[in-house]
Amino acid sequence: MLLSNKNNKSRISLINKPKKLNKDMKEIKQLQIGKNKLTQALIDQAKKMFEKEKAIKVVLLPSATRDKKEAKEMAEKLIAGLGEHFQYTLIGYTLIVKKKRIKQGVFNKN
Repeated sequence: MLLSNKNNKSRISLINKPKKLNKDMKEIKQLQIGKNKLTQALIDQAKKMFEKEKAIKVVLLPSATRDKKEAKEMAEKLIAGLGEHFQYTLIGYTLIVKKKRIKQGVFNKN
């Protein structure tokens, strides 16, 4: 739908564009968990995305769950499937999954 007011057109176009804080930031890639819940295929897709990305967003759709405890369990299973070098933040029904930072220059002293 096109609006005749020029200001309204610019507002609509801004809503549809991905927001970046500055030109150096990349858009965060997104996965969705639906009625099939968390599958091995989704975990494999997330692993593949982490080959190029530092963080991804995983959205739990209403058909997946609307229970906070179940959402947290799904997050824990996803992290267990990805490996120990990942961490997550659960905000509502959205997970932000990141690679953990590995401290440089720290060695085991035996």
